Amino acid sequence: MIQAFLPSLIASGGAIVNNVSIAALAPIPVTPAYSLSKAAAFSLTQSLRMLLAGQGVRVHAVLTGPVDTDMVRDLDIPKASPQSVAQGIFDGVGGPRRTSSPIPCPPPSPTAGRWGRPRRLSARTPLSCSLSPSRPNPSPAKRGTKVRQTSGQPVAGIATAARPSAAAGSTARLTGALAVTLGVAAACWVIAIQRMSGMDMGASARLGPFGSFTVLWLVMMAAMMLPGAAPAAVRRARASGRLLAAPLFAGSYLGVWALAGVVVYALYRPHGTVAAGAAAIVAGIYEFTPLKQRFRRRCRDSARSGFQFGLCCTGSCIGLMAMMVALGVMSITWMAVIAVLVLAQKLLPVKAAVDTPLALMIVGLGIWIVLAPSSVPGLSPPM
Repeated sequence: MIQAFLPSLIASGGAIVNNVSIAALAPIPVTPAYSLSKAAAFSLTQSLRMLLAGQGVRVHAVLTGPVDTDMVRDLDIPKASPQSVAQGIFDGVGGPRRTSSPIPCPPPSPTAGRWGRPRRLSARTPLSCSLSPSRPNPSPAKRGTKVRQTSGQPVAGIATAARPSAAAGSTARLTGALAVTLGVAAACWVIAIQRMSGMDMGASARLGPFGSFTVLWLVMMAAMMLPGAAPAAVRRARASGRLLAAPLFAGSYLGVWALAGVVVYALYRPHGTVAAGAAAIVAGIYEFTPLKQRFRRRCRDSARSGFQFGLCCTGSCIGLMAMMVALGVMSITWMAVIAVLVLAQKLLPVKAAVDTPLALMIVGLGIWIVLAPSSVPGLSPPM
Protein backbone atom coordinates (compact mmCIF):
# COMPACT_ATOMS: atom_id res chain seq x y z
CA MET A 1 0.00 0.00 0.00
CA ILE A 2 2.87 2.39 0.85
CA GLN A 3 4.43 1.75 -2.56
CA ALA A 4 1.13 2.48 -4.32
CA PHE A 5 0.62 5.83 -2.59
CA LEU A 6 4.28 6.89 -2.39
CA PRO A 7 4.31 9.14 -5.53
CA SER A 8 1.31 11.08 -4.20
CA LEU A 9 2.85 11.34 -0.73
CA ILE A 10 6.11 12.72 -2.16
CA ALA A 11 4.24 15.23 -4.32
CA SER A 12 2.03 16.46 -1.48
CA GLY A 13 4.53 16.26 1.37
CA GLY A 14 2.36 13.78 3.26
CA ALA A 15 3.01 11.55 6.24
CA ILE A 16 3.12 7.82 6.92
CA VAL A 17 1.99 6.90 10.45
CA ASN A 18 2.37 3.27 11.51
CA ASN A 19 0.34 2.39 14.60
CA VAL A 20 2.66 -0.08 16.28
CA SER A 21 2.77 -1.04 19.98
CA ILE A 22 5.09 -0.74 22.94
CA ALA A 23 5.54 -4.50 22.49
CA ALA A 24 7.95 -3.62 19.67
CA LEU A 25 10.46 -2.47 22.31
CA ALA A 26 9.31 -4.37 25.42
CA PRO A 27 8.14 -7.83 24.30
CA ILE A 28 5.16 -9.27 26.12
CA PRO A 29 6.02 -12.80 27.40
CA VAL A 30 2.56 -14.24 26.86
CA THR A 31 2.23 -13.06 23.25
CA PRO A 32 5.56 -13.67 21.45
CA ALA A 33 4.01 -13.72 17.97
CA TYR A 34 2.32 -10.35 18.61
CA SER A 35 5.58 -8.86 19.88
CA LEU A 36 7.42 -10.17 16.82
CA SER A 37 4.95 -8.60 14.41
CA LYS A 38 5.13 -5.22 16.18
CA ALA A 39 8.93 -5.27 16.20
CA ALA A 40 8.84 -5.90 12.44
CA ALA A 41 6.44 -2.99 11.93
CA PHE A 42 8.70 -0.69 13.96
CA SER A 43 11.75 -1.79 11.95
CA LEU A 44 9.82 -1.09 8.74
CA THR A 45 9.13 2.44 10.00
CA GLN A 46 12.81 3.07 10.68
CA SER A 47 13.78 1.73 7.26
CA LEU A 48 11.21 3.93 5.53
CA ARG A 49 12.52 7.00 7.37
CA MET A 50 16.01 6.37 5.97
CA LEU A 51 14.74 5.48 2.50
CA LEU A 52 12.55 8.59 2.20
CA ALA A 53 14.97 11.02 3.85
CA GLY A 54 14.92 14.36 2.05
CA GLN A 55 11.84 13.57 -0.05
CA GLY A 56 9.38 15.57 2.05
CA VAL A 57 7.54 12.54 3.49
CA ARG A 58 7.37 12.26 7.28
CA VAL A 59 7.40 8.69 8.64
CA HIS A 60 6.22 8.12 12.21
CA ALA A 61 5.68 5.18 14.54
CA VAL A 62 3.09 5.42 17.32
CA LEU A 63 4.05 3.00 20.10
CA THR A 64 1.01 2.71 22.35
CA GLY A 65 0.53 0.91 25.59
CA PRO A 66 -2.47 -1.34 26.31
CA VAL A 67 -5.66 -0.14 24.65
CA ASP A 68 -9.14 -1.07 25.78
CA THR A 69 -9.84 -3.81 23.23
CA ASP A 70 -10.90 -7.45 23.40
CA MET A 71 -7.24 -8.51 23.59
CA VAL A 72 -6.62 -6.98 27.05
CA ARG A 73 -10.10 -6.14 28.31
CA ASP A 74 -10.05 -8.86 30.97
CA LEU A 75 -6.64 -7.85 32.34
CA ASP A 76 -6.52 -5.72 35.48
CA ILE A 77 -4.21 -3.03 34.11
CA PRO A 78 -4.70 0.63 33.11
CA LYS A 79 -5.86 0.92 29.51
CA ALA A 80 -6.19 3.75 27.06
CA SER A 81 -9.44 4.28 25.23
CA PRO A 82 -9.41 3.69 21.45
CA GLN A 83 -10.70 7.25 21.02
CA SER A 84 -7.67 8.76 22.79
CA VAL A 85 -5.29 6.71 20.65
CA ALA A 86 -7.09 7.70 17.46
CA GLN A 87 -7.04 11.37 18.47
CA GLY A 88 -3.34 11.16 19.26
CA ILE A 89 -2.55 9.71 15.87
CA PHE A 90 -4.76 12.25 14.14
CA ASP A 91 -3.06 15.14 15.93
CA GLY A 92 0.36 13.69 15.34
CA VAL A 93 0.02 13.70 11.58
CA GLY A 94 0.04 17.48 11.72
CA GLY A 95 3.76 17.59 12.46
CA PRO A 96 6.51 16.07 14.59
CA ARG A 97 6.82 19.03 16.98
CA ARG A 98 3.34 18.89 18.52
CA THR A 99 3.47 18.15 22.23
CA SER A 100 -0.11 17.77 23.42
CA SER A 101 -1.52 14.76 21.58
CA PRO A 102 -2.49 11.93 23.95
CA ILE A 103 -0.41 8.83 23.13
CA PRO A 104 -0.95 6.26 25.90
CA CYS A 105 2.22 4.99 27.59
CA PRO A 106 2.67 1.49 28.98
CA PRO A 107 1.24 0.42 32.33
CA PRO A 108 3.38 -0.80 35.24
CA SER A 109 5.94 -3.29 34.00
CA PRO A 110 4.89 -6.86 34.87
CA THR A 111 8.56 -7.81 35.27
CA ALA A 112 9.95 -4.86 37.23
CA GLY A 113 6.86 -3.56 39.01
CA ARG A 114 7.58 0.01 37.96
CA TRP A 115 5.80 2.45 35.72
CA GLY A 116 7.04 2.78 32.19
CA ARG A 117 8.33 6.22 31.30
CA PRO A 118 7.77 8.22 28.12
CA ARG A 119 10.99 9.06 26.38
CA ARG A 120 12.16 10.14 22.95
CA LEU A 121 13.88 7.34 21.06
CA SER A 122 15.69 9.63 18.64
CA ALA A 123 15.15 12.50 16.25
CA ARG A 124 14.04 9.92 13.73
CA THR A 125 11.14 8.58 15.79
CA PRO A 126 9.11 11.66 16.76
CA LEU A 127 5.81 9.90 17.46
CA SER A 128 6.76 7.36 20.06
CA CYS A 129 6.46 6.34 23.67
CA SER A 130 8.74 3.63 24.99
CA LEU A 131 9.01 1.41 28.03
CA SER A 132 12.05 1.46 30.28
CA PRO A 133 11.26 -0.71 33.33
CA SER A 134 14.74 -0.57 34.85
CA ARG A 135 14.35 2.96 36.25
CA PRO A 136 11.46 4.83 37.91
CA ASN A 137 9.47 7.31 35.88
CA PRO A 138 11.42 10.61 36.03
CA SER A 139 9.96 14.07 36.19
CA PRO A 140 8.27 15.06 32.91
CA ALA A 141 10.01 18.42 33.03
CA LYS A 142 13.39 16.72 33.01
CA ARG A 143 12.46 14.61 30.03
CA GLY A 144 11.04 17.48 27.98
CA THR A 145 7.80 15.57 27.42
CA LYS A 146 4.31 16.55 28.57
CA VAL A 147 2.63 13.92 30.71
CA ARG A 148 -0.84 14.22 32.20
CA GLN A 149 -3.52 11.98 33.66
CA THR A 150 -6.60 11.19 31.61
CA SER A 151 -9.25 8.81 33.03
CA GLY A 152 -6.73 7.43 35.49
CA GLN A 153 -4.13 6.51 32.87
CA PRO A 154 -0.83 8.13 31.96
CA VAL A 155 -0.63 9.76 28.58
CA ALA A 156 2.42 11.30 26.98
CA GLY A 157 2.70 14.04 24.45
CA ILE A 158 4.43 13.76 21.12
CA ALA A 159 7.96 15.02 21.47
CA THR A 160 10.81 15.34 19.02
CA ALA A 161 14.45 15.63 19.97
CA ALA A 162 16.09 18.74 18.63
CA ARG A 163 18.26 18.14 15.60
CA PRO A 164 21.96 18.27 16.47
CA SER A 165 24.16 20.95 15.01
CA ALA A 166 25.85 18.35 12.82
CA ALA A 167 22.54 17.69 11.10
CA ALA A 168 22.10 21.42 10.49
CA GLY A 169 25.57 21.57 8.98
CA SER A 170 24.81 18.60 6.75
CA THR A 171 21.59 20.26 5.58
CA ALA A 172 23.52 23.42 4.75
CA ARG A 173 26.05 21.45 2.73
CA LEU A 174 23.33 19.63 0.83
CA THR A 175 21.60 22.93 0.13
CA GLY A 176 24.91 24.21 -1.20
CA ALA A 177 25.24 21.15 -3.43
CA LEU A 178 21.75 21.78 -4.79
CA ALA A 179 22.61 25.43 -5.48
CA VAL A 180 25.84 24.43 -7.26
CA THR A 181 24.01 21.91 -9.43
CA LEU A 182 21.40 24.46 -10.45
CA GLY A 183 24.17 27.01 -11.02
CA VAL A 184 25.94 24.62 -13.40
CA ALA A 185 22.67 24.15 -15.28
CA ALA A 186 22.20 27.92 -15.58
CA ALA A 187 25.76 28.36 -16.84
CA CYS A 188 25.18 25.64 -19.43
CA TRP A 189 22.08 27.51 -20.65
CA VAL A 190 24.22 30.60 -21.23
CA ILE A 191 26.86 28.59 -23.10
CA ALA A 192 24.24 26.74 -25.17
CA ILE A 193 22.56 29.99 -26.24
CA GLN A 194 25.89 31.46 -27.27
CA ARG A 195 27.08 28.36 -29.14
CA MET A 196 23.77 27.64 -30.88
CA SER A 197 23.08 31.20 -32.01
CA GLY A 198 22.52 31.19 -35.78
CA MET A 199 22.70 27.37 -36.02
CA ASP A 200 18.94 26.73 -36.12
CA MET A 201 18.18 25.23 -39.51
CA GLY A 202 15.09 23.32 -38.44
CA ALA A 203 14.70 19.79 -39.73
CA SER A 204 17.52 20.26 -42.23
CA ALA A 205 20.17 21.06 -39.60
CA ARG A 206 23.52 19.27 -39.84
CA LEU A 207 25.35 18.07 -36.77
CA GLY A 208 28.91 18.81 -37.84
CA PRO A 209 32.00 16.97 -36.53
CA PHE A 210 31.43 14.31 -33.88
CA GLY A 211 33.65 15.96 -31.25
CA SER A 212 32.02 19.37 -31.57
CA PHE A 213 28.53 17.89 -31.50
CA THR A 214 29.31 15.74 -28.44
CA VAL A 215 30.55 18.71 -26.42
CA LEU A 216 27.54 20.84 -27.41
CA TRP A 217 25.15 17.96 -26.71
CA LEU A 218 26.58 17.53 -23.19
CA VAL A 219 26.13 21.24 -22.54
CA MET A 220 22.55 21.03 -23.79
CA MET A 221 21.78 18.01 -21.61
CA ALA A 222 23.29 19.61 -18.52
CA ALA A 223 21.17 22.70 -19.08
CA MET A 224 17.96 20.75 -19.73
CA MET A 225 18.28 17.78 -17.38
CA LEU A 226 20.20 18.85 -14.28
CA PRO A 227 17.37 20.97 -12.78
CA GLY A 228 15.10 17.92 -12.72
CA ALA A 229 17.85 15.59 -11.47
CA ALA A 230 19.16 17.92 -8.73
CA PRO A 231 16.57 16.89 -6.08
CA ALA A 232 17.31 13.21 -6.72
CA ALA A 233 21.06 13.85 -6.42
CA VAL A 234 20.57 15.60 -3.09
CA ARG A 235 18.31 12.79 -1.83
CA ARG A 236 20.98 10.28 -2.75
CA ALA A 237 23.67 12.27 -0.94
CA ARG A 238 21.47 12.56 2.16
CA ALA A 239 20.68 8.84 2.16
CA SER A 240 24.34 7.83 1.75
CA GLY A 241 25.63 10.42 4.20
CA ARG A 242 28.33 11.53 1.76
CA LEU A 243 28.25 14.97 0.12
CA LEU A 244 30.40 13.64 -2.73
CA ALA A 245 27.52 11.37 -3.71
CA ALA A 246 25.66 14.34 -5.24
CA PRO A 247 28.21 15.24 -7.97
CA LEU A 248 28.89 11.56 -8.63
CA PHE A 249 25.16 11.01 -9.08
CA ALA A 250 24.86 13.99 -11.45
CA GLY A 251 27.95 12.95 -13.40
CA SER A 252 26.81 9.39 -14.02
CA TYR A 253 23.34 10.72 -14.85
CA LEU A 254 24.78 12.96 -17.57
CA GLY A 255 26.86 10.00 -18.75
CA VAL A 256 23.63 8.27 -19.79
CA TRP A 257 22.60 11.31 -21.81
CA ALA A 258 26.08 11.41 -23.39
CA LEU A 259 25.48 7.88 -24.65
CA ALA A 260 22.10 9.02 -25.95
CA GLY A 261 23.95 11.75 -27.87
CA VAL A 262 26.15 9.13 -29.55
CA VAL A 263 23.00 7.32 -30.68
CA VAL A 264 21.53 10.58 -31.99
CA TYR A 265 24.70 11.33 -33.98
CA ALA A 266 24.71 7.83 -35.48
CA LEU A 267 21.05 7.85 -36.54
CA TYR A 268 20.36 11.48 -37.38
CA ARG A 269 19.99 12.61 -40.98
CA PRO A 270 18.68 15.94 -42.34
CA HIS A 271 15.00 15.51 -43.16
CA GLY A 272 11.85 17.35 -44.12
CA THR A 273 8.92 18.70 -42.18
CA VAL A 274 6.79 15.62 -42.88
CA ALA A 275 9.29 13.46 -40.99
CA ALA A 276 9.46 16.08 -38.22
CA GLY A 277 5.66 16.12 -37.91
CA ALA A 278 5.54 12.32 -37.86
CA ALA A 279 8.11 12.28 -35.04
CA ALA A 280 5.92 14.66 -33.03
CA ILE A 281 2.86 12.46 -33.60
CA VAL A 282 4.75 9.36 -32.45
CA ALA A 283 6.02 11.27 -29.38
CA GLY A 284 2.46 12.23 -28.48
CA ILE A 285 1.26 8.65 -28.83
CA TYR A 286 4.16 7.42 -26.67
CA GLU A 287 2.87 9.62 -23.84
CA PHE A 288 -0.19 7.34 -23.60
CA THR A 289 1.74 4.06 -23.36
CA PRO A 290 2.16 2.06 -20.12
CA LEU A 291 5.91 1.96 -20.80
CA LYS A 292 6.08 5.74 -20.65
CA GLN A 293 4.09 5.83 -17.40
CA ARG A 294 6.26 3.11 -15.85
CA PHE A 295 9.50 4.93 -16.67
CA ARG A 296 8.06 8.23 -15.47
CA ARG A 297 7.11 6.81 -12.08
CA ARG A 298 10.50 5.18 -11.70
CA CYS A 299 12.14 8.47 -12.66
CA ARG A 300 10.38 10.07 -9.66
CA ASP A 301 11.44 7.34 -7.22
CA SER A 302 14.70 7.17 -5.32
CA ALA A 303 17.56 5.62 -7.29
CA ARG A 304 20.76 4.02 -6.06
CA SER A 305 22.88 5.60 -8.81
CA GLY A 306 22.77 8.38 -11.34
CA PHE A 307 23.18 5.80 -14.09
CA GLN A 308 20.03 3.95 -13.03
CA PHE A 309 18.17 7.23 -12.66
CA GLY A 310 19.38 8.31 -16.10
CA LEU A 311 18.17 5.12 -17.75
CA CYS A 312 14.70 5.56 -16.25
CA CYS A 313 14.53 9.23 -17.23
CA THR A 314 15.76 8.48 -20.74
CA GLY A 315 12.93 5.98 -21.10
CA SER A 316 10.48 8.59 -19.82
CA CYS A 317 11.77 11.46 -22.01
CA ILE A 318 12.69 9.56 -25.17
CA GLY A 319 9.59 10.67 -27.07
CA LEU A 320 10.00 14.34 -26.18
CA MET A 321 13.74 14.28 -26.93
CA ALA A 322 13.16 12.59 -30.30
CA MET A 323 10.63 15.31 -31.11
CA MET A 324 13.19 18.00 -30.23
CA VAL A 325 15.83 16.41 -32.46
CA ALA A 326 13.35 16.07 -35.32
CA LEU A 327 11.97 19.62 -35.08
CA GLY A 328 15.31 21.35 -34.67
CA VAL A 329 18.22 19.81 -32.81
CA MET A 330 20.00 23.19 -32.83
CA SER A 331 16.93 25.24 -31.95
CA ILE A 332 16.99 27.12 -28.64
CA THR A 333 13.21 27.51 -28.87
CA TRP A 334 12.46 23.80 -29.03
CA MET A 335 15.20 23.07 -26.50
CA ALA A 336 13.50 25.40 -24.00
CA VAL A 337 10.02 23.98 -24.67
CA ILE A 338 11.16 20.38 -24.20
CA ALA A 339 13.19 21.31 -21.11
CA VAL A 340 10.09 22.75 -19.43
CA LEU A 341 8.03 19.66 -20.24
CA VAL A 342 10.75 17.30 -19.02
CA LEU A 343 11.18 19.22 -15.76
CA ALA A 344 7.43 19.28 -15.13
CA GLN A 345 7.11 15.54 -15.68
CA LYS A 346 9.98 14.81 -13.29
CA LEU A 347 8.74 16.96 -10.46
CA LEU A 348 4.93 16.75 -10.77
CA PRO A 349 2.83 13.65 -10.08
CA VAL A 350 1.13 11.73 -12.87
CA LYS A 351 -2.32 13.22 -13.45
CA ALA A 352 -4.49 12.15 -16.38
CA ALA A 353 -6.30 15.51 -16.31
CA VAL A 354 -3.00 17.19 -17.26
CA ASP A 355 -1.09 14.48 -19.11
CA THR A 356 -3.83 13.48 -21.54
CA PRO A 357 -4.46 16.99 -22.93
CA LEU A 358 -0.68 17.49 -23.22
CA ALA A 359 -0.27 14.30 -25.23
CA LEU A 360 -3.15 15.28 -27.49
CA MET A 361 -1.57 18.71 -28.00
CA ILE A 362 1.71 17.07 -29.08
CA VAL A 363 -0.15 14.87 -31.56
CA GLY A 364 -2.02 17.93 -32.81
CA LEU A 365 1.27 19.80 -33.22
CA GLY A 366 2.62 16.96 -35.34
CA ILE A 367 -0.43 17.04 -37.60
CA TRP A 368 -0.15 20.83 -37.87
CA ILE A 369 3.52 20.55 -38.90
CA VAL A 370 2.69 18.00 -41.59
CA LEU A 371 -0.19 20.02 -43.02
CA ALA A 372 1.10 23.61 -42.70
CA PRO A 373 4.74 23.76 -41.57
CA SER A 374 5.27 27.41 -42.50
CA SER A 375 2.52 28.52 -40.08
CA VAL A 376 4.01 26.81 -37.00
CA PRO A 377 5.75 29.34 -34.69
CA GLY A 378 9.31 28.39 -33.82
CA LEU A 379 9.65 25.95 -36.70
CA SER A 380 12.23 26.74 -39.38
CA PRO A 381 11.26 24.82 -42.51
CA PRO A 382 13.97 23.67 -44.93
CA MET A 383 15.35 26.43 -47.11
